[in-house]
Amino acid sequence: MNPRFSSEVAGAFADEGRIESSDLSAAKAFRECASKRLNDLLEGRRMLCLPTSPILPIGRDARLSDIRAAVQRIVDLTGIAGLTGLPQVSLPVATSGSIPVGLSLIGWRGGDAALVAAARTLAREFSIGLA
Repeated sequence: MNPRFSSEVAGAFADEGRIESSDLSAAKAFRECASKRLNDLLEGRRMLCLPTSPILPIGRDARLSDIRAAVQRIVDLTGIAGLTGLPQVSLPVATSGSIPVGLSLIGWRGGDAALVAAARTLAREFSIGLA
């Protein structure tokens, strides 16, 4: 098997093991700060509700610089749950023309079951096929 990767993914593999310790320390500090902030925000069994994507889909014929900018905006919004280790679910709640519109829910640490229950309730309300 010879997989093909996007330039971003291939670059990440190529950089493996060559990350400066100062950059790694800064990233770890950011992660700890973000985790604390979200833990505080979601304290008391709260959920964060946000769009699944901050932008409309980018065209296949877009310039590489536009694709990279779009990817960065998407990662900035959608990566927070994974970065902080919190549960997240995305629901396809609507469409705009033929473009799906998603709603993401991020739950508190350990609130996975409650998050899934809330997602199921919303899915029934929006009639999107999850039971």
